[in-house]
Amino acid sequence: MIVMTVFAHPDDMEVHCGGTVRKLSSAGHRVIEVIMSKGNNGGDEEVREREAIEGAKCLGVDRVEFLNHEDGRISVDPESIDAVRALISKFEPDVVFTHSPNDTHQDHRRTFRIVTSAVSKFPEVTVLMGEGPSTVGFQPVVYVDVTDVLEKKLEAVRVHRSQVERGAISEEMVMKTAEFRGMEIGVKYAEAFEAFRISGSLLLG
Repeated sequence: MIVMTVFAHPDDMEVHCGGTVRKLSSAGHRVIEVIMSKGNNGGDEEVREREAIEGAKCLGVDRVEFLNHEDGRISVDPESIDAVRALISKFEPDVVFTHSPNDTHQDHRRTFRIVTSAVSKFPEVTVLMGEGPSTVGFQPVVYVDVTDVLEKKLEAVRVHRSQVERGAISEEMVMKTAEFRGMEIGVKYAEAFEAFRISGSLLLG
């Protein structure tokens, strides 16, 4: 299976689905990470790019692609949609993870819109949306037990030192969210996802 994550900023993948990504990569699945912006509004662009690459390495990601949008100004336009669509065409993922549309951060909402427009020509691709600190009204339908990989997720979060130091993300927040979602399904720690589309081809293997 090929997995693609498409998130707005360098630390988003780790927070939203880092445990799931680690489980999938450890099981031998290929993971491609796409980052819309290098997060220059939240710190030094070069530092954040290095942190993203290091975090991806922690989680077993095969490849990181940056699309170089302006942080805070990701735009839903034909060029943005075409760029994501081209990556989907190139790597042929079975599953794409992205943001929920119910989010207070404009970049997150716009990334969701870009992704869902880009996958319109790929009905076989499952699209799941993760949960972060700015997600609101989250209604998950898919859960992944990440108890055995939570420490790896936390390690990947810690890599984003520039964001941890400024309080944008924290281990405590990640653990509390994982604990709450785990409680909902009777495990210690879990990640949860909304679904835009679950492909029948994925369910059939």
